[in-house]
Amino acid sequence: MSEGGVRLHSGTPAEAGKSILLNFSLPTGEQMKDLSASVVRAALLEEDGGTQINLKFTEISENNMNALSSFLYNKLAEEKD
Repeated sequence: MSEGGVRLHSGTPAEAGKSILLNFSLPTGEQMKDLSASVVRAALLEEDGGTQINLKFTEISENNMNALSSFLYNKLAEEKD
């Protein structure tokens, strides 16, 4: 996960270029709602038949971006300790 997008594993195939609306919770409990993303790449995984999907955020609210940035900054700070 980054400020630019996210990689996820799904049991549902996806096509490059497809638009997706995301809703998820950060480990901090903050709700990330209605993030628009575009499928950059999708690859079938042989080991379990799922799909690895790389998504680029195309529309993200200021509140969601602030929450995501704060989460990522704190996560990096934890890893340095």
